[in-house]
Amino acid sequence: MDVVIRYLSLAGSVFSTLITVYFWFVKWRRELPNLKAYIVDREIFLGNMTAEQRQLGLKFGIIVANYSYLPNALLGVRLALKLQGENKWLDVEDVTYDQQTPMPFNLPGLQTALVRVNAAFALRSTPHWNRKRTFPRLTPNNSWLSRAPCGLNSRRSMT
Repeated sequence: MDVVIRYLSLAGSVFSTLITVYFWFVKWRRELPNLKAYIVDREIFLGNMTAEQRQLGLKFGIIVANYSYLPNALLGVRLALKLQGENKWLDVEDVTYDQQTPMPFNLPGLQTALVRVNAAFALRSTPHWNRKRTFPRLTPNNSWLSRAPCGLNSRRSMT
């Protein structure tokens, strides 16, 4: 009987240790920086045009969600576009925030915030565009836009 109590005591201690390690791991994962962006509204308009290039203006309303328990700061946003029929991503250069969005934007844990972003994207002009005055189509779903919020504790960099 004494041996059974020893083994039960050992099994209980091991079980308790494993449960404690598991919950510490869960807590550690929830405290990692985890910012995600979701597009709510978008507007695409024609910008400056020259003989060498065509410019598109982009306005986005992006909801940034902080899925971490800890607060985080939104320091920047990277945008990239994918033209229909091509498999490469083209970075959008001049990404600026709307005047109503103060930077850096502090996000409390498990909260969301609406961020307005303006950008301009230049495309090389081709004779086909000059004849028809049309532009390459962007695919209508969200697969044509890559967005990545960059936070203070994020592993992603802005460059």
